[in-house]
Amino acid sequence: MTWSKPYVAHTTTARAIPNTEFVTLMVSVLQKGKHFRFCAAGFSMSPFIKDGDILTLIPASQPHLRLGAVAAIVSPLSAKLAVHRIIACQDDQCLFKGDNGTRPDGWVSNDDIIGVVTRVERAGKPIRFGGGWARGLIAWLSRHNILQFGLHTSYKIYSSLFKRKTHEQRQKN
Repeated sequence: MTWSKPYVAHTTTARAIPNTEFVTLMVSVLQKGKHFRFCAAGFSMSPFIKDGDILTLIPASQPHLRLGAVAAIVSPLSAKLAVHRIIACQDDQCLFKGDNGTRPDGWVSNDDIIGVVTRVERAGKPIRFGGGWARGLIAWLSRHNILQFGLHTSYKIYSSLFKRKTHEQRQKN
């Protein structure tokens, strides 16, 4: 894949672009075949994509629209921009859901998918966000509402082990 120079949209809370205008800008840039980078806001894709991560999107095309891919859409539920995972595909449409969500966004026509996430950066470093071989597994777990339960349980176990380890280290000192 050759990288063209991406358009970078910087937003802050003081100068946030209204949702509809931001979607229009994103679509315009991607239609020109350019990459679009922006700062993620929200927790619907946590822990794979977190609030403040920098996302890079490319124009949506058929080879990229597959089970487990993460893409930008205008959610049929909220009519707002959402960057969520494809949890099912049939004919020329995909079903989307946030990894941290409890219900799908709904079916979206492939023609209405804005762009596909190809890179996620956190603190200036690229991170894995559920791609490769894990992409399909994450999509299946998310579709059946197992992912959120599994992540919550894993976090509880991890934090209790971490707290126990920290407590034991304090007792030794």
